[in-house]
Amino acid sequence: METQPRQRAVKSGGAKRVVGLDVARGLLMAYVVTIIHGSFWLGIIPAPANSILLFEMPLIFIVSGAAFAHAPQPKTLRAYGFYLLSRGVRILAPYWAYTFVCALIVIYARGLPTLETLQAWLDPFRRAEGHAYMMMSWHLWFVTPFLVVTVLMPWLTRLPVWRMAPLWVWAASGTLIVLAVDTFWLRATELDRESVTYLLWALFGFGLGAGTARFATRDYGVVLVAALAAMAAALTLYPTHVTAVMQSNKFPPNAMFFLFSCAWVAAWLIAARMIDAKRIEALAEAAWVKPFIRSGYSIYLWQGLGYTIASLVGRPNHWNVFAIWALAIALTVVLGVIASPLERLRL
Repeated sequence: METQPRQRAVKSGGAKRVVGLDVARGLLMAYVVTIIHGSFWLGIIPAPANSILLFEMPLIFIVSGAAFAHAPQPKTLRAYGFYLLSRGVRILAPYWAYTFVCALIVIYARGLPTLETLQAWLDPFRRAEGHAYMMMSWHLWFVTPFLVVTVLMPWLTRLPVWRMAPLWVWAASGTLIVLAVDTFWLRATELDRESVTYLLWALFGFGLGAGTARFATRDYGVVLVAALAAMAAALTLYPTHVTAVMQSNKFPPNAMFFLFSCAWVAAWLIAARMIDAKRIEALAEAAWVKPFIRSGYSIYLWQGLGYTIASLVGRPNHWNVFAIWALAIALTVVLGVIASPLERLRL
């Protein structure tokens, strides 16, 4: 997940693309589509054991923040406006294509009013509320905090702290900020809490991308041990107020989930130091990774329909859950790749 100085970088549309970031993004999207939603939507790994696997979202936002560090930064209001327009099109055009198709399916399947259903699906802040159908909207929550993070990054990354703060300060400060939001922001919505949490991870990713080599393995080790110790202390001292089931801590994300994420992120960043550039180059060329690198966002969106169709086909015919899972993955990848030109729109 960490950008290495020796990794190959290429220019793309004015931005310097780091192969390691592309590989990390592709692997994370593959992980979400196959393991995470196979576990939580189909139950291939039963709860609550599957909660230990929920490390993907902080890493996705770290990769996004690191990629932003390698892109041209908007320095004027005009450049910022163009940035918003460009990023907005690339995020929302694929989203609207997916949700429009889903809205038509729901109108037909549930007999709901056309205009109301279209409004509920096309508005990313409503997430198809009141007009959902099976698994088609379960994953769309991600788009709204991603939009918020995208809007705020150009302003917040100007602060020098992201390039200077010690790693333990990142972890401790982030935990206290999320805890403060939980405790004192009485009217905080789920979107507010998601945006604060994932913005912190995106800013950390920006700090990594802007100054890759400033943290040592021992820094990550300290954070890993401290996060695990803090989680153990919270579970021991406040057993009626906290839970080790991360699915409950993730929606909305709380301080326990942030500590859990700190431990996983530290572990993955330690592991990333052990992967050499040749292995990363090989992964970038692997046939099974390429679709997720090139079309990852579209594949992420269309998994809702892929899993729904597979369930509608397999469950009435009493298919084994792994057969349904395999069909869901295949449909998801095919639909995502077909729709993926929309995520490569350029203004």
